[in-house]
Amino acid sequence: MKAFLISLLSAASAVMAHGNVKELIIDGQSYPGYLWETDGATRSPPARIMQSLPNPFGDSPIIYLDNNDVVCNRGAKPAQLIARARAGARVTFKWDKWFDDHKGPVITYLANCGGDCRTANGADLDWFKIDEAGLGSDGVWATDRLMAAGLTWNLTLPRMIPDGQYLMRHEMIALHVATQLNGAQFYPSCSNIEITGGTGQNRPPTVKFPQAYSPRDPGILVNFDTKSRVSSYRIPGPPLYTEGNTGSRNEGSNSPNTGYPTGPSRGNRNNQPSRGSASTSNGSSCGSAPSPRPNRPSQYRRSLQDCIRRAKRNGKQARNCKRFEMTEEEEEEEV
Repeated sequence: MKAFLISLLSAASAVMAHGNVKELIIDGQSYPGYLWETDGATRSPPARIMQSLPNPFGDSPIIYLDNNDVVCNRGAKPAQLIARARAGARVTFKWDKWFDDHKGPVITYLANCGGDCRTANGADLDWFKIDEAGLGSDGVWATDRLMAAGLTWNLTLPRMIPDGQYLMRHEMIALHVATQLNGAQFYPSCSNIEITGGTGQNRPPTVKFPQAYSPRDPGILVNFDTKSRVSSYRIPGPPLYTEGNTGSRNEGSNSPNTGYPTGPSRGNRNNQPSRGSASTSNGSSCGSAPSPRPNRPSQYRRSLQDCIRRAKRNGKQARNCKRFEMTEEEEEEEV
């Protein structure tokens, strides 16, 4: 059943792509990101410093915050290589693509693995934010700055933290449909890095993921349209860790609060992308409201075929057909 679904969805997978980190340059050394389209399609994918992402939906968004998907991405598994860097070194993230209407912040965290990151679970670690940027004083979003820089983002590693192996969590958050609950789209990835030469004099305050984010947090549920001029925006998550003048606060990181009041709401745990008609600059369509799923596993095959057939007949994208992807438990029930 799984092979059938993957084959049937192959026509839709190309138009569902959003973006992910294809390369990291850490202290002058280049490392490939996890290339899910190729690495995930092989029986023995090459070892990477970045945690693996499942094929065929390795760069589709995380939208629900009630499970561990938002930590390092959906189905991420520990990476088997470790990049090495000096404290205070430069890190560059190179993304493969991004849509210019997916405006929002760029955020990076570190978490000390307390040993070997190759066996660490990001949900068990304690995270602190080392870099953030949102809406600049000139009204330009961090994602637009990243695109203008050739899809690259730079930061400086802290100098005053303890030496050790860390998970580095880097993400962009797309806000184009974030006026709706569970409309914000998260694109995280986690990579192994060993930092040496730190003074060790600081122990930054930390948070846990997924608890660090809530669906109603200002900056996740917002009351503005990113297509309009926005006067202020509050970046989600904990305060930025800084070291005097050596912190890595990028332009647009400290705008005042804009958004709805906070409150409990966790949404659906399956983390399927939302659907809707928000159009990107290159004609792709991306979500607005969480999609309904078939009630019984026996409906999946027929519903998936119908969805793709209707999309082709109407000349529309087949992106939303991903909601018919089955979980392992549902496959077992089907059998």
